[in-house]
Amino acid sequence: MDTTIKFPSNLPSDFVRLLLSMSDRMKLYVIKLLTDSMLKSEKDATDDKNYTERMLKKHAGSWNGEESTDDLMNKIRENSSTREPLIF
Repeated sequence: MDTTIKFPSNLPSDFVRLLLSMSDRMKLYVIKLLTDSMLKSEKDATDDKNYTERMLKKHAGSWNGEESTDDLMNKIRENSSTREPLIF
């Protein structure tokens, strides 16, 4: 499926004509909106990478403590009500 947006061939010239008819204040507002949208795109791309890194650090971190792996496993087994592996 082609998702390319096709604009009428006269759109750029119509857009320029519209801009020329605007006040300087309105032109600056349009420039600000366009600039903000471009900066947001860059920020979103950066945020996606930072979000992934934050989630990996939060959910896939390593254990930080004095107990050994065996000590932790023994503690888990002591507090577990299931002794045999569950069969699904």
